[in-house]
Amino acid sequence: MPKPEYGRIKSGDGPSINYAAKLAVCDELRKRGVAARPGRMNDGRILLESANAPTIRVKAKTSAALGWRWNAKEGVVFQEISHSDFCVLVELSDKGSPAGYFIVPTKEVDRKLREAFKKWLDDKPGRSESNPVWFLGDHQYQRDWLQGYRDWGLLA
Repeated sequence: MPKPEYGRIKSGDGPSINYAAKLAVCDELRKRGVAARPGRMNDGRILLESANAPTIRVKAKTSAALGWRWNAKEGVVFQEISHSDFCVLVELSDKGSPAGYFIVPTKEVDRKLREAFKKWLDDKPGRSESNPVWFLGDHQYQRDWLQGYRDWGLLA
């Protein structure tokens, strides 16, 4: 596997990359007849224009990244999770190909993040449980698991 090029996030493009992902998700929802708009620039949520709408959190990654990254605070990534809470994980390409999407219930993302973090801790004794950076999708077994979450109908 060739080594990816790094630098877009660290060069300051992170906010615009995340906003582009939110716009892409809004466009996909619009194509399906759902009125949506991105939340504030630093908020990863999509706002739906209907009553009893699910909560949609958007997380972006570029082709240079191996997985999606979350920051945990005291071992917690999501402060509140409802039964209608979803994460849309977006793969943005720097090469002009269409974005890829995974629509996953947030409870499942939380479970997989905890599982991956525990595995990361167990793989190398001495790693700190206080590490705030948690990843999902940076291993093939996680990518395989995500393949079952491509159905936009989950948000209906």
